[in-house]
Amino acid sequence: MVGLFVLGAAVIFLFSRSPYKFDLAPADAMWGKPDRPVNAVILHGSLITPTEMSADVVFARDVMGNALDTFASQLGMTQKPRAEAFYPAQNLSEQPTSGNAIFSRFPLYESRSIPNKGGSFGVWAVAVVDGKKFMLASIVLSDQKDKELAMLKKAWIELGSPPMIIGGDFADGQSPRIDYWGW
Repeated sequence: MVGLFVLGAAVIFLFSRSPYKFDLAPADAMWGKPDRPVNAVILHGSLITPTEMSADVVFARDVMGNALDTFASQLGMTQKPRAEAFYPAQNLSEQPTSGNAIFSRFPLYESRSIPNKGGSFGVWAVAVVDGKKFMLASIVLSDQKDKELAMLKKAWIELGSPPMIIGGDFADGQSPRIDYWGW
């Protein structure tokens, strides 16, 4: 019984020391639009161009989890505590090992899957610039786009409708785009 307790305590300790633990944004940062422009772009495919290299934020889709470090390095977005957020796409059946990613010149906090009952369709995180925190979301909607957008909006409202930049495929027949909610 003592051995089981020690094992449980060791597991809890290791999880608390994990580099991917749930990192809260700085307590003194307030929700708001940053005082300076945020240059956000969408990465199309795997070819990184000067447009992506000069951006503050890059939204990517169909990214393999094992390629995150390579992309981050090529984009020059490798700062700590975290320069990228990733979550596998669960709403699309084509490549269950790929997903949505956010690469940022600003540290990212609190990254997680966007809540959805039908499987993840995106990842979001909190970014902080000049003491202002705002959300970044990378999405790829499926043929259930109306339901997924409703889930996104509901989750966003539950967070208090903070400023959010969304980049990705809205499955509406248009090219992937960037939207600003609460901006």
